[in-house]
Amino acid sequence: MLGVGAGGHHPAGPWPRPAEIAGPDGVVGVAEVTGVAEVAGVVEIIEIAGVVGPDAMVTARGEHADRAVSSASTGTATAATRAVREARGILDGAVIMTSEPHYPLVGLHGGTRTGARDRPAYPPKLAGVSLHLFDTAAREMREFRPLQDGKVGMYICGLTTQGAPHIGHVRFAVAFDVLRRWLTVGHELEVTLVRNVTDIDDKILAKATEAQQEWWAWSYRNERLTSEALDLLGVLPATYEPRATGHIVEMVELMDTLVEKGHAYAAADGSGDVYFDVKSWPEYGSLTGQALEDMAPAEDADPRGKRDPRDFALWKGHKVDEPASAQWPTHFGHGRPGWHLECSAMARRYLGDAFDIHGGGIDLRFPHHENEQAQSRAAGLPFANFWLHNAWVTVRNQKMGKSLGNALEIQAVTRVARPLAVRYYLTAAHYRSMIEYHEGSLAEAGAAVDRIEGLLDRVDQVRPLADRRGTLPQAFRDAMDDDLNVSGALAVVHDTVRAANTALDDGDLDGAADLAAAVVAMTDILGVNPMDPHWVGASTPGQGDATAALDSLVQAQLAARQSARSARDFAAADAIRDQLTAAGIAIEDTPSGPRWSLSRPADAPVTSALRGIPTDAPAPQPKD
Repeated sequence: MLGVGAGGHHPAGPWPRPAEIAGPDGVVGVAEVTGVAEVAGVVEIIEIAGVVGPDAMVTARGEHADRAVSSASTGTATAATRAVREARGILDGAVIMTSEPHYPLVGLHGGTRTGARDRPAYPPKLAGVSLHLFDTAAREMREFRPLQDGKVGMYICGLTTQGAPHIGHVRFAVAFDVLRRWLTVGHELEVTLVRNVTDIDDKILAKATEAQQEWWAWSYRNERLTSEALDLLGVLPATYEPRATGHIVEMVELMDTLVEKGHAYAAADGSGDVYFDVKSWPEYGSLTGQALEDMAPAEDADPRGKRDPRDFALWKGHKVDEPASAQWPTHFGHGRPGWHLECSAMARRYLGDAFDIHGGGIDLRFPHHENEQAQSRAAGLPFANFWLHNAWVTVRNQKMGKSLGNALEIQAVTRVARPLAVRYYLTAAHYRSMIEYHEGSLAEAGAAVDRIEGLLDRVDQVRPLADRRGTLPQAFRDAMDDDLNVSGALAVVHDTVRAANTALDDGDLDGAADLAAAVVAMTDILGVNPMDPHWVGASTPGQGDATAALDSLVQAQLAARQSARSARDFAAADAIRDQLTAAGIAIEDTPSGPRWSLSRPADAPVTSALRGIPTDAPAPQPKD
């Protein structure tokens, strides 16, 4: 990986430029860089014309944060594919990334190399079953060792409660839910997970005013919608889920420490604002590999009282046009917290001065996470040992967002697709890979779930699985220990499903049961086990009773069909089967007797409610 800070000017030198791809034994391929792009103030992603690597994923972003995200994947170790869009914004240098961890791009000829200069181009191979994670701050794979034996502290930036959540919003929660489950089950660690709620900020105040509601009522409504969405998708509850407004005391204490140490100051204009002095902290920019002189001014507050336009707000003085309830008294003046200060204070409150993992979406790296790290370490706190960032869900090659009109709200999506299928869809890709939504995405995920569920149902009828403990295959463990390579882990799941079906067909019932139990164990960790009570009858209220009633009716029809077959009245038996098929009931004749399942026609409108977002339409421009 390589990179420079966002400079905002066009580079000298010819484009396109070649870039090398590193493998374990050196350079294994060459890609052609056709452009680089700036995202949220950080030069980050390029478009390439060729990639070599098993299931390698390359993304390209356009000239603005909410525009033109593309991806292309290879099918085999020798295949090469072309990224499908040109990144229009061209800046001097780039951070070049592939989300498949084994084939990072490591050389941009004619560009500028910084940040990863002394780090190995290829991540070290895993030894044994030790867990390796890609640390964004180190820009490399690192072996994960908890700071405290047997325990892990993890802080995840939650949502700002400005609106109802869409599937792009909740990807972070699903990704880190998988990590939490793997740490707990795969490594037998006690995990304390803190996921904050930002329940006051500029956007919340603006949205509430627009809706003519109290800001706290607006925020709480969307907080509940978010909690319901995460529960619907099987995300385990956080150990603690603190609200920003409940931790003003801790924030003021942190500000006092920073002022005392000379890293923060109260604005001299009497506004009540308090700012972090970025020039006072030489390490500012280290998380994202940026130099201070390349950074744009911070836009989180009026610069009138700043010593440097890049200084960011710790505290925002109350303004006359803001609600009287949106302020707290401090010795700096009445006001409310800045976004970045909240997380530092709450992470310290629940996890201590140092903790293991800080996670969040890739768009939070700058300025949010950069600022969190700076203010915490400037206050003398070690803060996070690992930084992990998940990629986006995109639609028509753009980051999903309501301002672009391409957001798929969880409540709408789960009316046309099983929540379990949505969970599978969000889980299946590597957490650092972009997920591109298209018209058939949820149908594909649903079909994968159906294959797993079909096998488990088949086995459970002949060898009940409820009390059978499954063993995790070593290949699954290796994949999960390799930076949560979920796509590799799911390949093991589906291989095991196929093997279990074969064993069942061959009459090896005990062998099939052992394999099915392994499938249960693996899908439990990924949060997509169809036999988990969370998913059984969870699609709609009362569905469990409805399924039992349907089973009774279908079993009566199957009994009548069997009687007709015994009497050699095959026309009557076929008529019953045809009636069930027409009603959406699939019948499978097995050595242990007929079994039924709900079927869906190939052309069923799985995503009909989402067709207001045609995947082949021109991308809309961001709204102001």
